[in-house]
Amino acid sequence: MHCGPEERTVVEYRSEHVVLKLVYDERNSRQVNAFVSCPQITRVPLELFLILSAYGYEGADEIGNLRATTPEELERACSRLAELIREYALRILRGDRDEILFVSTFVKWRSVKYAWEGNNTKSILAAYPGMISSPYFDRVKATLSAEDIAILEKVRRICEDAK
Repeated sequence: MHCGPEERTVVEYRSEHVVLKLVYDERNSRQVNAFVSCPQITRVPLELFLILSAYGYEGADEIGNLRATTPEELERACSRLAELIREYALRILRGDRDEILFVSTFVKWRSVKYAWEGNNTKSILAAYPGMISSPYFDRVKATLSAEDIAILEKVRRICEDAK
């Protein structure tokens, strides 16, 4: 366990392929979160709530905002995260390259969508090409709602018009 100057507790588990971090912000937000890093495959740690979102877990955003103010709440939160990791992220924890790259592409989609919602054309133009060039893009696209597909089409037009 490591306590840094921001008073965050980080518990880190390492295997040959991945790093799993549980992070608790003791001082400010009281947020409890989990991250999976796969340094041999991608540089960006994957937040558990994004992994859950990629696999269609309905309560993903709630997990992204998980908080604990008492030791009992912290214990329940960590147990919940462990349960969700076992249920949704085992293949990623085992270093499954395809699953890691699928979720990474999904994270790029979320960035594009966030840029769209913020009317940030510069960010859209920066993120869109990398997303659609991924061999996992079609798999991500298959998970999107009709509303997200409509956003994706509008984003595509913005990128075409910018050429």
